[in-house]
Amino acid sequence: MANEHQFQLDHSRPRRKYTCPTCGASRRFTRYVDMWGQITFPDHVGRCDREQKCGYNYTPRDYFRDNPHLCSRSLAVQPPRVVKPQPQRMEPMTIPADIVTRSLSHYEMNPFYQFLTRLYGPDEADRLTQLYRIGTSKRWGGATVFWQIDAQGRARSGKIMRYDPRTGRRVKDGSPAVTWVHSALRMYGFDLSQCYFGEHLLPLCPDHKVMIVESEKTAVVCAHAMPQFVWLATGGLCNLRPSMALKGRDVYLVPDLGGEERWSAKIPDLRGVCHSVTLWPYLRDRASTEQHREGLDLADFLLSDYYFLLTLEEKNPEVRRLVEAFHCTIPNL
Repeated sequence: MANEHQFQLDHSRPRRKYTCPTCGASRRFTRYVDMWGQITFPDHVGRCDREQKCGYNYTPRDYFRDNPHLCSRSLAVQPPRVVKPQPQRMEPMTIPADIVTRSLSHYEMNPFYQFLTRLYGPDEADRLTQLYRIGTSKRWGGATVFWQIDAQGRARSGKIMRYDPRTGRRVKDGSPAVTWVHSALRMYGFDLSQCYFGEHLLPLCPDHKVMIVESEKTAVVCAHAMPQFVWLATGGLCNLRPSMALKGRDVYLVPDLGGEERWSAKIPDLRGVCHSVTLWPYLRDRASTEQHREGLDLADFLLSDYYFLLTLEEKNPEVRRLVEAFHCTIPNL
């Protein structure tokens, strides 16, 4: 291995931070650089500073481990690599359609699909997964792929996440349990250009109002509870942004509790594209202090009765019939 001081996080001034390839948070990812100027690492070699919520850290040591044909000795005698400026890419990089299609199967091992089946039954679970083109990954013994398919039908990438099939909640057992398809496939140099989860539904429903939430799970749950809207998800608090796919649309913003101020600040930018933009106050006006502290989202409110009955079911099997008969309470707009 090369001198430990040869490869360091890029802390040059001005500070340059990028979008994390795992959690998608913007301006939170710092790349590793070669202080000797002999190698330029791919864009995914770096560390996300969201240590608790993401924890992604792909080091130069990891890079050399995965690329054994490279070694520090050969690097030490190589002349500095001249990186030619690349022309600006007009079209986003995408995942081949056949990879997306192959993922739309094996739902018996997909924990999120199993949760939807438990909650709504197999017919509705099939409808929702087909509507949002939710896929299955073999990672972690079976995980869910939330494809980001844009309004032109192109898969920008897919977020792979691990869920508990019984509760429908994220599995967080010490590991991030979240990655991207292009990272899992080792598509080095892939330039992720995100779009809204569910964006491909916009051309299909040109007259529907648009509701934007943070979590992909929340968008799917709300699509069942309130199908009169098109439900999109940003995939994170920091990912709300103007998009030509929203041109001329009436948009309602429904951030998680605690995110209202951040999304309110984005409204002027969105109004430059959308017909109207409104921050929906349902959660803020009805949440308790504790719920604000926990940062709940709309799906938590819609599923609160389900989670309560699920707890009772563990104590009394007879309550199972109540769980099976459960229906979300639809809030009024």
